[in-house]
Amino acid sequence: PAAMGRHVLAVAFVCLPGNLCAPTCTESVCCTGRYGYCKDNTHAPPTSAGGQPVKYTNQQLAGNAGDYTCGTGYKDKADKATLVGDSDSQCCDQKTCSDFTCDVGTRMKASPTNPAAGSEPTQADCCEMITGMCSGNGNSDEDVTCGSGYKDKANKATITGTY
Repeated sequence: PAAMGRHVLAVAFVCLPGNLCAPTCTESVCCTGRYGYCKDNTHAPPTSAGGQPVKYTNQQLAGNAGDYTCGTGYKDKADKATLVGDSDSQCCDQKTCSDFTCDVGTRMKASPTNPAAGSEPTQADCCEMITGMCSGNGNSDEDVTCGSGYKDKANKATITGTY
């Protein structure tokens, strides 16, 4: 089974005269640290059985210490901060052509070839040259130039047409 995320809890007590002890409301009493998650961990996991987790410094937290970094060809799962884990399969989704931005003069293929696991989407697999449009073609010589007395339509790049 998948490892469970861990929380850290410490309790402090204030004893009043007459031996009446009550917990003091502090961060360590009212809040819990977390480790073992894909993202937003506040503590490093224990280094040995029975050991205590170690709180990250503010500098470490600012640098996202303890967050799992997805490998090549993977992106963060949308709910990464709520997931327990430390691997691509637990914390990440495979990238597809929909994660890729085609170069100017090209567009997403109708049936792109998505990358294999562990590979990034590429221009060649995901995109095709734009041709046959009034403007925005991969070869700008194919773009229609409006003559004297005419102006471009607002949707010129979405209209099929050539010289």
